[in-house]
Amino acid sequence: MRIEQNSSIKDASIILTNLTDSRINNNVSVQSSGSGIFSGGGLNGVEISGNSLRDGAFTGINLRYLPGAYPVTTTNTNNLIQNNEVSGFGDGGIRIRDESNNNRIEDNRVSDNGGTDNGISLEETTFNNLITNNEAKDNRLFDCSDRTSGSGTAGTANTWTNNVGETQNRPGLCRGDDDDDDDDDDDKDKDKDKDKDKDKDKDKDKD
Repeated sequence: MRIEQNSSIKDASIILTNLTDSRINNNVSVQSSGSGIFSGGGLNGVEISGNSLRDGAFTGINLRYLPGAYPVTTTNTNNLIQNNEVSGFGDGGIRIRDESNNNRIEDNRVSDNGGTDNGISLEETTFNNLITNNEAKDNRLFDCSDRTSGSGTAGTANTWTNNVGETQNRPGLCRGDDDDDDDDDDDKDKDKDKDKDKDKDKDKDKD
């Protein structure tokens, strides 16, 4: 299945269940009455990418497993959530929940979300998910949050690499923009020291 290049303004969520090898790409959702893109469970090999999701009531992208509400028998696994813009949602930006596992959350920009939740959130029973190269900022509770326990990053059950965010519920999930600036400053200081050494060598040659 492909759901591509649609616009939804002041409408309901895009609701997905029991999909395999499908593409949810380049859609626009503004002021949804629920989440932007919502899964009730059963997604496997689904790509959710290039979507612009803004100002909805609940969550931008929300992976859940709700067999009591939908005819699903499996959770969400082996999916790609990539290069989405998520901002201004009432609950949170991207929430991975209910035993969702082996998903890749990559290159998303998540900002200004959350009444009671976070920018990017991995909740208690999730595991083996990769969260990489995302940018999260100005989200209400935390920019980056992982409430699992395991042998992954920072004692979680998931892997976090190279994510940018100012706030996190435990150290090691994301880094601030200033970290790059600090590295640049260090390089500049090293260059200045090298120039000083060169000047000293020139003075010695003159003597």
